[in-house]
Amino acid sequence: AAAGQRRGADVDRRAVVAHPSPHLRPAHVIGKLLALHVRRRAGAILADLGTPADLAEAYARCRSEAQAAFGIPDVYVERLITRARHVEVQVVGDGTTAVHLGERECSIQRRHQKLVEIAPSPSLAPAVRERLAGEALRLARAVDYSSLGTFEFLVDAADPSSIAFIEANARLQVEHTVTEAVTGIDLV
Repeated sequence: AAAGQRRGADVDRRAVVAHPSPHLRPAHVIGKLLALHVRRRAGAILADLGTPADLAEAYARCRSEAQAAFGIPDVYVERLITRARHVEVQVVGDGTTAVHLGERECSIQRRHQKLVEIAPSPSLAPAVRERLAGEALRLARAVDYSSLGTFEFLVDAADPSSIAFIEANARLQVEHTVTEAVTGIDLV
């Protein structure tokens, strides 16, 4: 992604796209900025999609470049969120149920390293906060989560109702002390 921009993993990465996918219907992506990635390689081709032809052209170009450079034509697509807020939800699960202990915002970063964590996030509307917590719990419960960890999301600052799941860290992170300070709960 370009400097200062974050990618959101809001597509199904389980399937490698070896041919035009039903997930890439032009009606769903026209007018959006996408990042097309070569499977198992760093870097991306950015595509600003204004018409259905732009999607086909960007897809073909990325596959061609991937084949020429790496011998692998398979690509996957992500929506690029150019003004993203990075928010992580602290979750505790026992394998049967899961609860959340609020969220931390860690959008202030330098070279992909968090500099400041704020809890609760000052940039979230109550409805977005509830949705993030609900999504984190839905994911945790779907896998019978049994750990203390964080579920990380990107929230589009231009459209806060648009969120993208990044990853789950099934471990205690150094930032857990922010949650401890806010909740008064010793997580260790």
